[in-house]
Amino acid sequence: MARTKQMKSDQWTETRHQVLSNLDIIAVYKELGVEGIGQNNGEWVPCCAFGKEDRTPSAGINVSRTIQRGQYKDFTSDDHAMSLFDFSIKVGRFGSYFESLSYYAALAGVPIPKAKHPSDFVEPVKYNSALAATWFHVKPPITERAFLAAGGCLAKSGKEREVRIALPVYGSLVDKETEIPIGWIIWHRLGVNLKVKNGDEYSDVKMKTVAGSESGMIGLHGLKNIRQSKHWGIWSRIGMFPTFIFPMHGRKAMPVMPNIFPLPATTSRW
Repeated sequence: MARTKQMKSDQWTETRHQVLSNLDIIAVYKELGVEGIGQNNGEWVPCCAFGKEDRTPSAGINVSRTIQRGQYKDFTSDDHAMSLFDFSIKVGRFGSYFESLSYYAALAGVPIPKAKHPSDFVEPVKYNSALAATWFHVKPPITERAFLAAGGCLAKSGKEREVRIALPVYGSLVDKETEIPIGWIIWHRLGVNLKVKNGDEYSDVKMKTVAGSESGMIGLHGLKNIRQSKHWGIWSRIGMFPTFIFPMHGRKAMPVMPNIFPLPATTSRW
């Protein structure tokens, strides 16, 4: 089993290397909105820090043929350099690492290894209110009722197979007979950060999108009832998530949202 996992890991490492080697890294970052890109005089090409007022380029893009190729680094911050795939997620181009890698692999003409379905990494377990209680306590005004209506559950995930809070992601309107998620998002059930490994380092994240997940919507109850709704609530968020709508039956909101949990104005009515 360990040998099989190592082989799969090596396959993905080689795939990422081939993708980055084949891509015109500078052209890709320009398409992602990075400005002020300077001349290629070394491993790091200077550019303006993304999302900042930056008259003098204070960031850089790595164009070397080393393991750092494709990384973006803001040299005025304490943040670590991030890969092209992570950067594309940060700026809102893609919803998951797998989605980003798949897109750039196709652009680079590199086949990717057959991926597991995201549900293969999540093992739902019998729901226990006591195990989830702390998460609801630290995540007000999310309620247990809204969470369960959205398709939420407790599930084992990760190498340690710890029980975590999990929400399914759907790609379109949901019929009762075809409730097949295209992704999952997980949280620590105590509301603390999760440890996620990036290369040889670990970082803390508030929530994690399960490998293989695609961009979609969260809110099973709202998705099932969307066709019957006569009234709609609209909410817009500045950042990496787009505007979305949720149907309303009278004064009751049916949450439908892209890769994030119901907003407070919605869940507070449950």
